[in-house]
Amino acid sequence: MDRTFGAWAARVVLLAAGLLYVLIGSKFALQPDQSASESGYRFAAAIARTNIRAGVGGFPLGLAAALLFCVASPTRTLWGLRLAAGVTGIVLAIRLASAVSDGVAPQAARLLAPEGVVTLLTASAAWWLARRRVA
Repeated sequence: MDRTFGAWAARVVLLAAGLLYVLIGSKFALQPDQSASESGYRFAAAIARTNIRAGVGGFPLGLAAALLFCVASPTRTLWGLRLAAGVTGIVLAIRLASAVSDGVAPQAARLLAPEGVVTLLTASAAWWLARRRVA
């Protein structure tokens, strides 16, 4: 088993991404009204609350479970980093394009920075770990 600082650093990055998704998912799953209103959502029907819990809360929690599963084993770390970078990168790209096309860039900016940092860190850690394994 590899116990170098770099290998542990990659797992710490993955753990941080997993915990971030736990926070995002639990926020919407446990407090859908407050979380939705902070994002500008308004519930027109009771089913909307259920849909917010499942869609905006459930998907991040599912991703978090997969990422934390990958953290538990050094052999799964690279896959977890790739998954985190891919999902967060897609979310970032869609948010950026949508913010520009919808004219809400100032409001979206507070989420663009953390998503950019998570994408950069997870992609960099995945690149480093993949290169190291090939060498």
